[in-house]
Amino acid sequence: MFDILDAITLEKKLHPHTQPQDILKLIIQAGMGGEHMVEDEIQTLQYLKEEKKAACMCTSEQLQPIGNGYVRVPLAMMKERDLSLWNHMFVTATKYIKKDVSFVRALIEKNELSTYFSTAQIEDALENSMHHSVAYANAYHPHYRILPKVYVDFFPVYKQIHDTLHKQAHACFMIDGCCASGKSTLAHTLAQLFPVHIFHMDDYFLRPEKKSEERLSKPGGNVDYERFDKEILSSLRHQKDVIYQPYDCMSQSLKEEVKVKYPPYSVIEGSYAHHPYFQMDAIKIFLYCEREVQLQRLKQRSPNLYERFVHEWIPMENTYFETFDIRNQADFILDTTTF
Repeated sequence: MFDILDAITLEKKLHPHTQPQDILKLIIQAGMGGEHMVEDEIQTLQYLKEEKKAACMCTSEQLQPIGNGYVRVPLAMMKERDLSLWNHMFVTATKYIKKDVSFVRALIEKNELSTYFSTAQIEDALENSMHHSVAYANAYHPHYRILPKVYVDFFPVYKQIHDTLHKQAHACFMIDGCCASGKSTLAHTLAQLFPVHIFHMDDYFLRPEKKSEERLSKPGGNVDYERFDKEILSSLRHQKDVIYQPYDCMSQSLKEEVKVKYPPYSVIEGSYAHHPYFQMDAIKIFLYCEREVQLQRLKQRSPNLYERFVHEWIPMENTYFETFDIRNQADFILDTTTF
């Protein structure tokens, strides 16, 4: 993750007229997100449209990381037709902000900002939105929104889904791709942003009694695609409530029955989601990343299972991808290497 101290260095490099007030603002944004809660999405969209007009003179269209997983998104890079989506992302993000006041206070002390501001001024800045310095504002005309970087990374997918939801009364999105490419992360943020229900392929790994040599020799054979189709996809195709039993790999047993009222918009997430056994009218999304990045992510995420990924699960996935030409069958392909 981009470090906050790196963000401060970048801020000074990009904007030489940066003042202590601007450093304080950046630190607060990194620790507090959008700085304040937003309740009226219609009003914030109107503000965004009005500010967008003023942003035409903005000199920068560059995303600026500010640390702690946040970025500044300049309004100049937002297209007019996408403003409602950008606004929705901004409003949604404020609902999930985990304000870290202690983090902010520590950085204020580390950067010796208390020598420039009184305790009362700092407390007021923590409680209320603050402006850039006059020197900064005059030099750079800043117009931007603070968003989680992950939201910006997946914006092309969000746009596809946003547009589909406005055109169709029912839709299914299926997310497949190599392990550690961000499938679960994408599904998690989709559930934050859109009225979709997520179903996970991880709940349908093959149970021990079905793991025959013949079955495992088939591309994609280590997932119980027949049961997934019968319990979940069949119900979605017939627009019925879904009743299913997730499989717990740790206990090697089926969990309690889960009942889901028919979701007009559903997301199928996980490896083997594009298996050709599934005859589903869906928008297929495929994520991938370079192998070096994939292995690095796996070492960080699952160090105890790293060897199994490398020698067992990744080769099985690759065989499945190649046998069925999964990537080229997708409607939307996204490289997540730089995420």
